[in-house]
Amino acid sequence: MTFYYHFGTDVTEHDQNRIVFSMHKTPHILQKNSEEIICNINGFGANEFGRGQLHIESHVFYYLRKHISIYVLDNDEKITGLIIFYIHANGTLCIDTLCTPYSIGNGKILMNMVKQIAKKLRIKTICVSSTKTAVGFYTKMQFKIDPNNIECSPYVDMICAV
Repeated sequence: MTFYYHFGTDVTEHDQNRIVFSMHKTPHILQKNSEEIICNINGFGANEFGRGQLHIESHVFYYLRKHISIYVLDNDEKITGLIIFYIHANGTLCIDTLCTPYSIGNGKILMNMVKQIAKKLRIKTICVSSTKTAVGFYTKMQFKIDPNNIECSPYVDMICAV
């Protein structure tokens, strides 16, 4: 299993430097460009990769090209997990996408990597807009439903103190 990261066009040089420094002791994490990731994701059917929850072309590829991403490849060089996030101007780390085509623990691994990055950057809060089917996963990862969550939304806003 190998981990890769990519900085999209909206990531400032300052944030890039901070994140690279925070990951310098993380074994097996290498840099790749977004087009290599996109080619790998295209090997899946859209429903398979996003478990039927994401529109791959307009959602994942769009944010992959703009934000920070970390993803994992198995020994056959097939993508088995992807997390896309950014650092908001208010200092919160916001997760845009967490995708794992299989339930093999890579979502938890990627989430823990992002939590470690947040800790090293002294970020106090991580936020995510979860699908209703993923609320249980985020709850296990110590997220709580945001008290300002809008009930009628198809997503559930969740926060986690780091």
